[in-house]
Amino acid sequence: MKPLPPLILALLLTGCTEKPSTDALESTHASQNLDPVTVVEPVLFVAAGLNSNGSLVRNYQRGLQYAMDYFGRYGPYYVYLLGPDSEQSVRHIYHQRALTRINPDARLGSLEEQTQEFLNRPNIVNEIRSVLSGMVEGG
Repeated sequence: MKPLPPLILALLLTGCTEKPSTDALESTHASQNLDPVTVVEPVLFVAAGLNSNGSLVRNYQRGLQYAMDYFGRYGPYYVYLLGPDSEQSVRHIYHQRALTRINPDARLGSLEEQTQEFLNRPNIVNEIRSVLSGMVEGG
């Protein structure tokens, strides 16, 4: 029983120290001195008819600003506030959303092909259908 306390002490002293990483992937972030905070302002897309008096956007921006002040700015942020009142507006917003995902360097096709590929994804088709039918969902 006597060797147990020195053994525990030895494990604590040697096992609880931080070892410098020799793995290149682990040290990449520190070596590049990357700052995860962005200065890009959030972009809000609001469907027609939702913000008639401006209070929805004003209150949403206030809450988003509070969250960014508290947690940090890790954007860019694209916020979509959608409703069933205007199908044309909703479809325009989803088209804008597709444009934010275009990769000009990708060999996935032209801008229009990438846009159509995004808009034809089953989950996007279901989202648009849900919005236009008035279903309340978040995501």
